[in-house]
Amino acid sequence: MSWKARSAFFKKIEGDIDQKKATLESLLNEENILIAVNQRLPKLTSFLLSNLKNIVELALNSSTEQLVRSHSYAILLEFPPVRSAVCKDSNLVNIIVKSLFESKERLQDTVTILQILQRIIENSNALVLHQIDQSSEFFQYLLENISEIHIREFLIFLFSHPSLAPFRKWLGDLNADSLLYSSILNETEFVQEKILILLIKYVPMVDKTSPVMVRLTEPEKIKTILDIGIEAANFSLSGAAFKFISMLCSSISEFEKLQPQLFEIRKILGNNCQKLCDFVMRDHSFCSDKRYAIELIVLFITFQENVDDSIFKFAEFLLDLFLEIKTNSFLHISFLNFFKSISNFKHQFSEFIHSTNLLSVIINSINHRDNLLASFWGHIYKITGILRDFVEDNDIEIDNLINENSQISKNDIVGAIHIISADDWNNYIEKLYLVQKKTMKSNYGGPLPKKVWSSNDSESDSDSNSFYHCHFIDSTDLFSRNSKLDFEIYESDSDSDSSSSGSDSDSDSDSDSDSNSNSSSSSNSNSSSSNSNDEDETAIYDDKDDDGFQNSAEEEETETVNMKSSSDNENDE
Repeated sequence: MSWKARSAFFKKIEGDIDQKKATLESLLNEENILIAVNQRLPKLTSFLLSNLKNIVELALNSSTEQLVRSHSYAILLEFPPVRSAVCKDSNLVNIIVKSLFESKERLQDTVTILQILQRIIENSNALVLHQIDQSSEFFQYLLENISEIHIREFLIFLFSHPSLAPFRKWLGDLNADSLLYSSILNETEFVQEKILILLIKYVPMVDKTSPVMVRLTEPEKIKTILDIGIEAANFSLSGAAFKFISMLCSSISEFEKLQPQLFEIRKILGNNCQKLCDFVMRDHSFCSDKRYAIELIVLFITFQENVDDSIFKFAEFLLDLFLEIKTNSFLHISFLNFFKSISNFKHQFSEFIHSTNLLSVIINSINHRDNLLASFWGHIYKITGILRDFVEDNDIEIDNLINENSQISKNDIVGAIHIISADDWNNYIEKLYLVQKKTMKSNYGGPLPKKVWSSNDSESDSDSNSFYHCHFIDSTDLFSRNSKLDFEIYESDSDSDSSSSGSDSDSDSDSDSDSNSNSSSSSNSNSSSSNSNDEDETAIYDDKDDDGFQNSAEEEETETVNMKSSSDNENDE
């Protein structure tokens, strides 16, 4: 539509409204009426607001002419003045809700009504929900039809705003938790999973000291949901059931008034701990269901003074799975959390380390790091820290944790696994683990570089005329080539270490000669500036502590020698 045509069209509409020739249906029958509506013409806007009820009825009536209905629906959905006016009229809100009950057999009508409802709920920050006369029936209708994707998405929308009090109050007033729980029973696994997803979303919305939270934590309900998770054939249903219980415990753990409920939940988990272990050990896959099952096991054993030996049999299975599935970070995190919890049981934990030869497994894994596609290196670092603290806190001899007679076939990483000695473990801790720890705790990027000024710069020059001379160390590369010699601990001795260092220095000297020739050639074109700034160019930051970074210090010294050599070459020329 051209500019002239638009202008003429707008004038015609306002003229018809002035002369009272226009009817609502005649305007909505205009092909370009939405263009005029979006212009917010004052007379047209007033006319639409005065016919608000008729617009709602035309949009909801399936017998309305298609173009008129489409325009009515678009105005309700997209035109803010009309949408705001509907939010303030409880009669219109209830007309829309009532039409939802009458559209059961008409899918498109149901979708349209839910879209209108969602928009006016958003527009009013959920206050419009409190205007619904039949809130309980409305919510029950939604639950009964949760298998329909459009209704399921609308329900998820209702439970996705934990920070908005009107949502929380509306759901609390109609006892949504009780309606959800009653809907779980005698339903298909598909419906049970979707209802549990709603319960998971509901937990963060609930006031922790409210009666709703007390109802959610009733032992009988927890037992029912736990049984559903353990017995389900669908892993997503099991995961939803376990996740709900885990989130619930996390939410109430800090509230004194709810400690009796938390104690009862832990008691239920204790009675079903072996079932949860069997659930995880039933096969060698690892999905969200097993992740949350392990969370529940950890929740139980964390507060126990003693545990059965079956827990450490489960730990052996989990360790094997940890090494077998090398790229599943959820599995690695779950094992790490479980490993922390069982480290509190000194005697059994020592036996576990000895029987699995865990120290040898860790060092052999690191020695084969270059040959493994794995994502558990950070977790191995954390496990090493737990083992180190355990040994120091309990004053345990490393030799007592190493089983020299065992043949580790089940934990085979790459080829044969070598049984290490206590000296090997101590060497690993000192030369690799502590170096990694120091790197992690230091400032990101290492020491700050020093500023180097060119000969043409004066004191008044800005920073843009200066540059920084620095030697970068990748602090995220915890297994640098400098430390690689320390991996093969069971093969190293003092002689091999010194010879390895010598070979490294030889290779460094070769690279130095290359860089020396390069710097000499490049310095020919910059003779005048480099002569006057020999001292500045060698002002690289000092290496105060070269423990674990010997090559870094050598490279810095090499750079200094190269620069001086370059300057000497220039002077000779």
